[in-house]
Amino acid sequence: MSEKWIEHAKTATLVTLVTISLVLTGFLWFSSPGYQTNPPFTKYDLTYIYSGTKYNDRAAHQLASPYQVIVHANNKISWLLPEGNTYARLTQLLQKASFDSFTTVAPTADMWKTLFTQAPGAELVFPRDISVQYADAFFDASLLQKYPLNGLDSISRIWFFYNPASKESFVWFISAQDQQIVQAKVDLGDKHLEDEIARSSMTKSPPLTAVFADGKAPWEQKNPSGHAFSRFFYLPTSSLPMNEWSFKLTSFDINEMKKWLIKDPSVEPFVTNKNEDLYMNNNEFLTYNKKGNFMSYSQTPDDTEPGTSNLYTDLAHINNFVQRHHGWTGNYLLDDVRSNDNNQYSFRLLVKGYPVYWSANVPINPDQIQLQTNNNEVIKYYRSVYILGSPDRQRTLSLPGKAELLQSLADKKISLSTVEQIYPGYQADGIAGKQAVLKPVWIVITTSGKRMFISSP
Repeated sequence: MSEKWIEHAKTATLVTLVTISLVLTGFLWFSSPGYQTNPPFTKYDLTYIYSGTKYNDRAAHQLASPYQVIVHANNKISWLLPEGNTYARLTQLLQKASFDSFTTVAPTADMWKTLFTQAPGAELVFPRDISVQYADAFFDASLLQKYPLNGLDSISRIWFFYNPASKESFVWFISAQDQQIVQAKVDLGDKHLEDEIARSSMTKSPPLTAVFADGKAPWEQKNPSGHAFSRFFYLPTSSLPMNEWSFKLTSFDINEMKKWLIKDPSVEPFVTNKNEDLYMNNNEFLTYNKKGNFMSYSQTPDDTEPGTSNLYTDLAHINNFVQRHHGWTGNYLLDDVRSNDNNQYSFRLLVKGYPVYWSANVPINPDQIQLQTNNNEVIKYYRSVYILGSPDRQRTLSLPGKAELLQSLADKKISLSTVEQIYPGYQADGIAGKQAVLKPVWIVITTSGKRMFISSP
């Protein structure tokens, strides 16, 4: 073969090799994860783990809503509970309030008496003392830079009221722990607090009376300045009728949850033992405990610069994360926040406006959803796979009224001075035959964090 043909052959071979190289390189580029035109989830025909939309179409601040609103009007005290239209209207109005002129106040005896017996008002009551960050997450207005409010260690209640003398509206951020009260002027735009309170007071509610931890109202204290004050609670004067509910239990398919959470939902489980399946994909782990019917999901956070976050932004990320698969399978409100290396959030289920506490001896139950955040993303997610279905029966019971409840606490040697909060709720009687019985109870939270239940005798 002549040298000319040899050179042509070499050239042709080189062109062929270069062409093959380019084709293979392009194939690798466009098949790599960074060049996917769609996110992983769109490749699968996904169904929501829960078909309900009512609680999966809420803003982040609604997760930080109070468990009760105590309404003061015409020398009458009543409550509004979540799930009610009046509660929703009033909390939405107060959530959008604007604040000005923050200052520390030391109420006199007359000011306390006016507040309890004359001034139209509404108290936001949470399951326990909350931080200023917690309050900031609920309100549209920013509170974190407001002095002296940002100096409070905790807030035990938030009390809006209208002063008939000055014809102005105010709010008190009351800290029983710090024995301090921070006041601010309130602007509700074109709404008037006294009118909204009058409208809200028309809602059906048991008559309530204020009970003071030290046995005396602030205006009855020997200290004429009225600077010191005790915690106080609102209890019905007579027994409280409440329904006991029996709910059917359903559950979502862990495979549906796997498709939503794992970036490669085709992964098959490792059977670590007869009661547990483990799904792993790179830095993601999903564990399903078949015996306890609960799941845990975790992912290692990206190794990037930490982002700025606060409780509100964390709630926004959590809300988006859970809403993506319709994971709010009921009315869950923020119950507890703990900050360590990661921020830990616990959300509690409310049924018919009352919080639910499970009694089954299982680590994770349907009454709570727990998540952890880090660097502006959810890194851990714990929940039961059980969901409360429709109620299949109910009966009316009665919780003890004020006198009986206080006597029960005395019999248990529980001093009111050690109690942080008292409110009605449900104790779920475990899971049996795929049913859950929700029994009415008084929930008593002590200042040490202990929780106890008091039911009908």
